[in-house]
Amino acid sequence: MNSFTVKDRTERKAIIDTEIKLSKRVESTLFRGKMRECPVIRVPIDLPIYRMKNGRTQVEQFLYIREKNESNDFFKNGEENQTVQFIQHQFLLKLSKDNKGPIYNELEHVTSQRERLLITSDGVIVNGNRREAAMRDLFLKDPRVFKEFSHVDVVVLPPEATEKDIEMIETELQLKPETKLDYGWIERRLKLRLHVNDLKIPRDEIKKVYRFKREDEINVELQQLALAEEFLEKYLETPYAYREVTKSEQIFKDLQKALSGKSGEEEEIRRLLGFLLAKESENLGDRVYDFRQLFGNRFEDVLDKYAEEQGITLNPETAIDLFTEFDEDNEDDDDPLAGLEVEKPSKYSPLKEIFNNQGKTKDTAENLIKILESVKQQQKEETIKMIGLKNSQEALRLLNEIDLGKSDPLTHQQIQGQLKAVLNVANKLLSDLMVSNPK
Repeated sequence: MNSFTVKDRTERKAIIDTEIKLSKRVESTLFRGKMRECPVIRVPIDLPIYRMKNGRTQVEQFLYIREKNESNDFFKNGEENQTVQFIQHQFLLKLSKDNKGPIYNELEHVTSQRERLLITSDGVIVNGNRREAAMRDLFLKDPRVFKEFSHVDVVVLPPEATEKDIEMIETELQLKPETKLDYGWIERRLKLRLHVNDLKIPRDEIKKVYRFKREDEINVELQQLALAEEFLEKYLETPYAYREVTKSEQIFKDLQKALSGKSGEEEEIRRLLGFLLAKESENLGDRVYDFRQLFGNRFEDVLDKYAEEQGITLNPETAIDLFTEFDEDNEDDDDPLAGLEVEKPSKYSPLKEIFNNQGKTKDTAENLIKILESVKQQQKEETIKMIGLKNSQEALRLLNEIDLGKSDPLTHQQIQGQLKAVLNVANKLLSDLMVSNPK
């Protein structure tokens, strides 16, 4: 048996329909928000075909398209194509051996199917693509040992199942908390965008299936994906190379959060700093997440010092005055756009060219990180210097809150002892202060 011979859709459907008529087995399956009894049948392992919109293989598909210079719809339009099915098989076989969910090793050990596949009425696998790939490979490797894999048990969805139904079923099954191998963060967001933008699935349904606590979390994840795609397309100039960001989820989460509410050149420069860190993430390793303050709450401190060290003059007043003067000189009462607020340039505009320089990102990142660590250390030292004042203020506040009238009389003697100890400490500190500040 050739594992990659794709039977014609009409032939697959005819075989499935015949088996359904002969079968008396059913299994309850979630369909359109309710449990529904669907027929269970047994078919040759080479009958079902892989679903090209399988969520877990999207990154590999985009990479293949880019490397082989194929059209963007190569996989989308190739579901019935034997060559495309073979390529998809290789992706899924690799995933079946992933250490986070080693389906292949488990099936090799038990030598029998333990969980039914879920397929459409014409034989496309909705759930169980990795298991199908593993069982096919094992059967071809040794038909005698793995004879149980010559046929597989499948649950068949109703013929009226739409693309939306299939998408929601796959997402519901794959995003359950007990799923062994979760979608990658990019795959999840690509699937989410498909559901929101292309299939126009109502957001309340998406919120429920993806287990979002709030509906606005949908937009947040889509914004994170947009940032990653902008980084690949415009910064690295490698569109669809999603593998480059598979390990950078936290950077893009933090960057999206840092950019929220920002606009104009400030937002652009913060974004460039995030992209710079993402590009150098392999060199920085796990430390990269410690440097998110570069585009976050240390943004101005670091950039001011960086500009000073690089000998770059930042003069926001001049830039704003020139901009304002130009704007006022061109004011026209008849202009329908007159009076609209125009975004003023950032004082950090001169740094954009540096942060965009692809050939020097390593040096730039190292310099920025050194400055960030210096700023953090300085802040730490300043905080330590202020601890004495803060603690004395807090001690005074707590003493003022003592109300002897409301306290238990049985505790008064203990309170008296504590206050005497406080006096002793206070007098000792006052004495030390007199020595260090005799005036």
